[in-house]
Amino acid sequence: MNAKRNMASTVGKVITYILLILAVAGIVGFFAFFTNGFTEEFKSFYIEQDGKPVLNTNTSTNMDFGKTYSFNVKYVFDDLTDIKSKGYFVKIVPNTNTDTDFLFTADGDEIAFSSIKELTSAFTINRQTDSFTVTIPEKFSMADVLGKIYKDCEIILPEDFDESAYWYRLEVSSYNGEITYNIRFRLCADVQSIELDFSQIIFPSGTTVNAPNEDVILSEEAVQFRQYVEGACKADFNGAVTLLSRADAEYEKLSEEEKGLLYVASAYKAKEYLGNSLKSGQITTEAREQALAYLSEYKEE
Repeated sequence: MNAKRNMASTVGKVITYILLILAVAGIVGFFAFFTNGFTEEFKSFYIEQDGKPVLNTNTSTNMDFGKTYSFNVKYVFDDLTDIKSKGYFVKIVPNTNTDTDFLFTADGDEIAFSSIKELTSAFTINRQTDSFTVTIPEKFSMADVLGKIYKDCEIILPEDFDESAYWYRLEVSSYNGEITYNIRFRLCADVQSIELDFSQIIFPSGTTVNAPNEDVILSEEAVQFRQYVEGACKADFNGAVTLLSRADAEYEKLSEEEKGLLYVASAYKAKEYLGNSLKSGQITTEAREQALAYLSEYKEE
């Protein structure tokens, strides 16, 4: 009888210990989740982007042209209080610092991008009680954004302006402003349908561009650089912006010897010419033809 009582007592203690361990693990996991792995202070307010929790207060993302992005606003203890009814704040502001700020002109007046307090009115934000969406138009360059802020003004950007940088920041704050999530983002085209390999580059339109002959010894980066430029010459405005950005990234990986090859140098000239056309917010037929002419300086045997 005593043995059975001792056994029951031991089993009871083991179960108690297991439950305590699970409770502690649950508490630790709870706090780890809402402190971004104990790297930040506990956050009673957080957001979800397309259903995925965002717990890091400083992140970066891409926003594709023609798409709508959904965000949910969450308060950890909203089931126990009426805190959700107090709402939240959302806005879009310039994402710059002293190294990345630039000057543009609006009807001849020179203005610093960083001096603009908000860009929210240039975007389409649909707010609900505990959620909101951000919609990016099919075509939306920096000139378009600034044109919505400075209505009826002629916008002129710097000659070396890079459309592919993270120029915008989405700020989502709790009702009291104690917690703010900063999401840097850039505007780009969705080019997932573009496939690259060494034999050809395939575009959504079905156009194919032959790769160099097999006897040409080039790095993969050099081949992709030229293919991105060739693709930009045939793509629409949004696709060209993204493809030229990718071309820039591949060009930086090339050796000086490769940059001097006609195969690369002719593509670089085409990239620069087409890039200058994009700064006007459109691709002219003349720009396409000239860029293709530069590309044709290299003839495959």
